[in-house]
Amino acid sequence: MNKMTKVILEQITKLDDLLLFSKAFKVEVAKDIINELSMVGQVSKEYGITRPMVSRWVAEYKRYKNKAFTGRGKRLPDKAKLYTLEQENKRL
Repeated sequence: MNKMTKVILEQITKLDDLLLFSKAFKVEVAKDIINELSMVGQVSKEYGITRPMVSRWVAEYKRYKNKAFTGRGKRLPDKAKLYTLEQENKRL
């Protein structure tokens, strides 16, 4: 584990049994996997994160770059528009 990872690990919050990971941590994990410095399985085991979750972080980072990981339940830009339209259709 490098120095940056140690600093980022401090940004992991435990709320009851739920782990909350900072945007910086997710970005580092995604970049390491994309740059083939780590593998999904390795990250999953090292940090106790499910493989599908790690894969989702990589996919989201590849697609949205700096707009990825908006956090706190906020929808990604393209999903927000679709959600708004669906809710409007339900009202009508």
